Amino acid sequence: MTMRHIESKEGLGEFVGDPNGDKAKLAITLIEGARKWRETFGDISLPSVTASVEVKPFSPEAVTNYWRTKLQADGKRIGLSISVPDCSWTEAEIRKPMVDVKGNEVPSMLVYVPQELMGKEGLVRLGQMYPKMNNWSVQEDTSVQNSPDANKKGGWVKVEAIVDAPNLNTTQEDLEQHAKDKKYFAQTLNTFILASQANKDLTGRYLDEGSTWSRLLGSRRASGVVHADFGSGGYLFVGWGLGPQGHGSGIGGRFEEVKKA
Repeated sequence: MTMRHIESKEGLGEFVGDPNGDKAKLAITLIEGARKWRETFGDISLPSVTASVEVKPFSPEAVTNYWRTKLQADGKRIGLSISVPDCSWTEAEIRKPMVDVKGNEVPSMLVYVPQELMGKEGLVRLGQMYPKMNNWSVQEDTSVQNSPDANKKGGWVKVEAIVDAPNLNTTQEDLEQHAKDKKYFAQTLNTFILASQANKDLTGRYLDEGSTWSRLLGSRRASGVVHADFGSGGYLFVGWGLGPQGHGSGIGGRFEEVKKA
Protein backbone atom coordinates (compact mmCIF):
# COMPACT_ATOMS: atom_id res chain seq x y z
CA MET A 1 0.00 0.00 0.00
CA THR A 2 1.42 3.38 -1.03
CA MET A 3 0.90 6.66 0.78
CA ARG A 4 0.80 9.58 -1.61
CA HIS A 5 0.90 13.24 -0.65
CA ILE A 6 -1.64 15.29 -2.58
CA GLU A 7 -0.82 18.94 -2.84
CA SER A 8 -2.26 21.99 -4.54
CA LYS A 9 -2.59 25.72 -3.94
CA GLU A 10 -5.80 24.96 -2.08
CA GLY A 11 -4.59 22.34 0.37
CA LEU A 12 -2.43 19.39 1.33
CA GLY A 13 -3.55 15.89 2.15
CA GLU A 14 -2.68 12.24 1.88
CA PHE A 15 -4.18 9.44 -0.17
CA VAL A 16 -3.69 5.77 0.63
CA GLY A 17 -3.56 3.45 -2.36
CA ASP A 18 -2.27 3.31 -5.92
CA PRO A 19 -0.68 6.75 -6.56
CA ASN A 20 -1.63 6.51 -10.23
CA GLY A 21 -5.04 4.92 -9.73
CA ASP A 22 -8.50 6.32 -10.36
CA LYS A 23 -9.14 6.97 -6.66
CA ALA A 24 -6.01 9.11 -6.44
CA LYS A 25 -7.07 11.02 -9.54
CA LEU A 26 -10.49 11.61 -8.00
CA ALA A 27 -8.91 12.92 -4.79
CA ILE A 28 -6.72 15.30 -6.79
CA THR A 29 -9.66 16.66 -8.78
CA LEU A 30 -11.61 17.20 -5.56
CA ILE A 31 -8.73 19.21 -4.12
CA GLU A 32 -8.25 21.31 -7.23
CA GLY A 33 -11.98 21.89 -7.45
CA ALA A 34 -12.28 23.31 -3.93
CA ARG A 35 -11.38 26.76 -5.21
CA LYS A 36 -14.39 26.65 -7.58
CA TRP A 37 -16.59 25.64 -4.62
CA ARG A 38 -15.47 28.73 -2.68
CA GLU A 39 -16.04 30.95 -5.69
CA THR A 40 -19.56 29.54 -6.05
CA PHE A 41 -20.71 29.70 -2.43
CA GLY A 42 -18.56 32.46 -0.94
CA ASP A 43 -18.89 33.12 2.77
CA ILE A 44 -21.36 30.31 3.48
CA SER A 45 -18.65 27.80 2.57
CA LEU A 46 -17.21 27.33 6.06
CA PRO A 47 -13.45 26.75 6.29
CA SER A 48 -14.04 23.40 7.95
CA VAL A 49 -16.22 22.29 5.05
CA THR A 50 -13.82 23.27 2.30
CA ALA A 51 -10.84 21.90 4.18
CA SER A 52 -12.56 18.57 4.65
CA VAL A 53 -13.59 18.35 1.00
CA GLU A 54 -10.06 19.23 -0.10
CA VAL A 55 -8.18 16.60 1.86
CA LYS A 56 -10.72 14.00 2.96
CA PRO A 57 -13.06 13.22 0.05
CA PHE A 58 -13.89 9.82 1.57
CA SER A 59 -14.56 11.01 5.10
CA PRO A 60 -18.20 10.61 6.25
CA GLU A 61 -17.90 13.90 8.14
CA ALA A 62 -16.56 15.74 5.09
CA VAL A 63 -19.27 14.26 2.87
CA THR A 64 -21.95 15.28 5.37
CA ASN A 65 -20.65 18.83 5.67
CA TYR A 66 -20.34 19.20 1.91
CA TRP A 67 -23.92 18.15 1.14
CA ARG A 68 -25.39 19.91 4.16
CA THR A 69 -23.80 23.19 3.12
CA LYS A 70 -24.56 22.76 -0.56
CA LEU A 71 -28.23 21.81 -0.25
CA GLN A 72 -28.94 24.43 2.39
CA ALA A 73 -27.43 27.10 0.12
CA ASP A 74 -29.03 25.90 -3.10
CA GLY A 75 -32.39 25.30 -1.47
CA LYS A 76 -32.37 28.73 0.14
CA ARG A 77 -32.30 30.33 -3.31
CA ILE A 78 -35.84 29.07 -3.93
CA GLY A 79 -37.12 29.30 -0.36
CA LEU A 80 -36.62 25.63 0.41
CA SER A 81 -35.16 24.40 3.69
CA ILE A 82 -33.43 21.03 3.30
CA SER A 83 -32.14 19.02 6.25
CA VAL A 84 -29.25 16.63 5.68
CA PRO A 85 -28.61 13.90 8.28
CA ASP A 86 -25.16 12.63 9.14
CA CYS A 87 -23.74 10.28 6.54
CA SER A 88 -24.32 6.69 7.63
CA TRP A 89 -21.59 5.17 5.43
CA THR A 90 -18.16 4.32 6.84
CA GLU A 91 -14.99 5.58 5.20
CA ALA A 92 -14.23 2.06 3.96
CA GLU A 93 -17.68 1.85 2.37
CA ILE A 94 -17.26 5.23 0.69
CA ARG A 95 -13.84 4.31 -0.66
CA LYS A 96 -15.06 1.07 -2.24
CA PRO A 97 -15.62 1.78 -5.96
CA MET A 98 -18.57 0.73 -8.02
CA VAL A 99 -18.10 -1.78 -10.85
CA ASP A 100 -19.04 -1.50 -14.52
CA VAL A 101 -20.50 -4.16 -16.80
CA LYS A 102 -17.02 -5.42 -17.68
CA GLY A 103 -16.01 -5.82 -14.05
CA ASN A 104 -13.79 -2.73 -13.97
CA GLU A 105 -13.73 -0.54 -10.89
CA VAL A 106 -15.27 2.90 -11.39
CA PRO A 107 -14.47 5.85 -9.06
CA SER A 108 -17.57 6.77 -7.08
CA MET A 109 -18.93 9.38 -4.70
CA LEU A 110 -21.84 9.81 -2.32
CA VAL A 111 -24.82 11.99 -3.13
CA TYR A 112 -27.57 13.00 -0.74
CA VAL A 113 -31.02 12.88 -2.37
CA PRO A 114 -33.59 14.54 -0.09
CA GLN A 115 -37.29 13.74 -0.31
CA GLU A 116 -37.94 17.35 -1.33
CA LEU A 117 -35.99 16.78 -4.57
CA MET A 118 -37.45 13.41 -5.57
CA GLY A 119 -40.13 12.64 -8.17
CA LYS A 120 -41.77 15.14 -10.49
CA GLU A 121 -42.00 17.86 -7.86
CA GLY A 122 -38.33 17.38 -7.14
CA LEU A 123 -37.43 17.79 -10.82
CA VAL A 124 -39.33 21.09 -10.95
CA ARG A 125 -37.53 22.30 -7.83
CA LEU A 126 -34.17 21.25 -9.27
CA GLY A 127 -34.98 23.25 -12.39
CA GLN A 128 -35.60 26.29 -10.19
CA MET A 129 -32.45 25.73 -8.15
CA TYR A 130 -30.27 25.31 -11.24
CA PRO A 131 -31.93 27.48 -13.93
CA LYS A 132 -29.04 27.04 -16.37
CA MET A 133 -30.41 23.55 -17.10
CA ASN A 134 -33.35 25.16 -18.98
CA ASN A 135 -34.86 21.86 -20.10
CA TRP A 136 -38.44 20.63 -20.50
CA SER A 137 -37.78 17.78 -18.06
CA VAL A 138 -37.37 20.15 -15.09
CA GLN A 139 -40.26 22.48 -15.86
CA GLU A 140 -43.75 22.61 -14.36
CA ASP A 141 -45.29 20.38 -17.02
CA THR A 142 -42.54 17.74 -16.95
CA SER A 143 -43.69 14.32 -18.12
CA VAL A 144 -40.75 12.44 -16.59
CA GLN A 145 -41.65 9.93 -13.92
CA ASN A 146 -39.68 7.40 -11.91
CA SER A 147 -39.52 3.78 -12.98
CA PRO A 148 -40.94 1.06 -10.72
CA ASP A 149 -37.42 -0.22 -9.97
CA ALA A 150 -36.03 3.18 -8.95
CA ASN A 151 -34.88 3.96 -5.42
CA LYS A 152 -37.96 5.34 -3.66
CA LYS A 153 -36.31 6.30 -0.38
CA GLY A 154 -33.60 8.69 -1.54
CA GLY A 155 -31.08 9.52 1.15
CA TRP A 156 -27.39 8.70 0.86
CA VAL A 157 -26.57 6.90 -2.38
CA LYS A 158 -23.32 6.08 -4.14
CA VAL A 159 -22.95 6.96 -7.84
CA GLU A 160 -20.24 6.73 -10.48
CA ALA A 161 -18.01 9.81 -10.26
CA ILE A 162 -16.59 10.03 -13.78
CA VAL A 163 -17.49 12.60 -16.41
CA ASP A 164 -17.76 10.29 -19.42
CA ALA A 165 -20.52 7.74 -19.06
CA PRO A 166 -19.55 4.34 -17.65
CA ASN A 167 -20.91 1.15 -19.21
CA LEU A 168 -20.54 2.35 -22.80
CA ASN A 169 -22.00 0.50 -25.79
CA THR A 170 -24.65 -1.26 -23.70
CA THR A 171 -28.31 -1.94 -24.37
CA GLN A 172 -31.11 -1.42 -21.87
CA GLU A 173 -31.15 -5.15 -21.20
CA ASP A 174 -27.40 -5.14 -20.49
CA LEU A 175 -27.88 -2.42 -17.88
CA GLU A 176 -30.90 -4.08 -16.30
CA GLN A 177 -28.94 -7.31 -15.92
CA HIS A 178 -25.98 -5.45 -14.40
CA ALA A 179 -28.26 -3.78 -11.86
CA LYS A 180 -29.65 -7.18 -10.93
CA ASP A 181 -26.21 -8.79 -10.64
CA LYS A 182 -24.71 -6.01 -8.50
CA LYS A 183 -27.90 -5.14 -6.61
CA TYR A 184 -27.70 -1.56 -7.88
CA PHE A 185 -30.72 0.68 -8.24
CA ALA A 186 -31.54 2.35 -11.54
CA GLN A 187 -30.31 5.95 -11.42
CA THR A 188 -33.01 8.62 -11.67
CA LEU A 189 -32.77 11.93 -13.48
CA ASN A 190 -33.04 13.63 -10.06
CA THR A 191 -29.92 11.87 -8.78
CA PHE A 192 -28.08 12.49 -12.05
CA ILE A 193 -28.74 16.22 -11.75
CA LEU A 194 -27.58 16.41 -8.13
CA ALA A 195 -24.44 14.38 -8.87
CA SER A 196 -23.69 16.54 -11.91
CA GLN A 197 -24.07 19.79 -9.99
CA ALA A 198 -21.75 18.50 -7.27
CA ASN A 199 -19.23 17.31 -9.83
CA LYS A 200 -19.28 20.75 -11.43
CA ASP A 201 -18.68 22.39 -8.03
CA LEU A 202 -15.76 20.12 -7.21
CA THR A 203 -14.07 19.43 -10.54
CA GLY A 204 -15.32 22.10 -12.93
CA ARG A 205 -17.23 19.66 -15.19
CA TYR A 206 -20.72 18.22 -15.28
CA LEU A 207 -21.35 14.50 -15.75
CA ASP A 208 -21.57 13.55 -19.43
CA GLU A 209 -20.29 16.96 -20.41
CA GLY A 210 -18.95 16.57 -23.90
CA SER A 211 -19.09 13.33 -25.81
CA THR A 212 -21.32 10.82 -23.97
CA TRP A 213 -24.90 10.25 -22.88
CA SER A 214 -26.10 8.19 -19.95
CA ARG A 215 -29.17 5.97 -19.90
CA LEU A 216 -31.01 6.53 -16.64
CA LEU A 217 -33.14 3.44 -16.08
CA GLY A 218 -34.76 5.06 -13.04
CA SER A 219 -36.61 7.71 -15.07
CA ARG A 220 -39.01 7.41 -18.00
CA ARG A 221 -41.09 9.49 -20.36
CA ALA A 222 -44.12 7.56 -21.58
CA SER A 223 -42.73 4.04 -22.12
CA GLY A 224 -39.16 5.07 -22.89
CA VAL A 225 -36.16 5.21 -20.56
CA VAL A 226 -34.56 8.66 -20.63
CA HIS A 227 -30.96 9.43 -21.48
CA ALA A 228 -29.21 12.64 -20.51
CA ASP A 229 -26.10 14.74 -20.77
CA PHE A 230 -24.92 18.24 -19.86
CA GLY A 231 -23.43 21.07 -21.88
CA SER A 232 -20.45 22.97 -20.51
CA GLY A 233 -22.67 25.98 -19.81
CA GLY A 234 -24.97 23.97 -17.56
CA TYR A 235 -27.70 23.16 -20.11
CA LEU A 236 -29.34 19.79 -19.53
CA PHE A 237 -30.35 17.61 -22.47
CA VAL A 238 -32.87 14.83 -21.88
CA GLY A 239 -34.14 12.45 -24.57
CA TRP A 240 -36.24 9.29 -24.54
CA GLY A 241 -36.27 7.86 -28.07
CA LEU A 242 -33.19 5.66 -27.87
CA GLY A 243 -35.09 2.37 -27.69
CA PRO A 244 -34.18 -0.71 -25.62
CA GLN A 245 -31.72 -2.06 -28.21
CA GLY A 246 -30.11 1.27 -29.03
CA HIS A 247 -26.40 1.33 -28.20
CA GLY A 248 -23.18 2.96 -29.29
CA SER A 249 -19.67 3.97 -28.29
CA GLY A 250 -20.95 7.20 -26.72
CA ILE A 251 -23.97 5.76 -24.91
CA GLY A 252 -23.59 4.36 -21.39
CA GLY A 253 -25.59 4.08 -18.22
CA ARG A 254 -25.41 5.06 -14.56
CA PHE A 255 -26.63 3.49 -11.32
CA GLU A 256 -27.22 4.17 -7.62
CA GLU A 257 -25.98 2.01 -4.79
CA VAL A 258 -27.49 2.09 -1.31
CA LYS A 259 -25.76 1.14 1.91
CA LYS A 260 -25.87 -2.57 2.53
CA ALA A 261 -27.87 -3.58 5.58
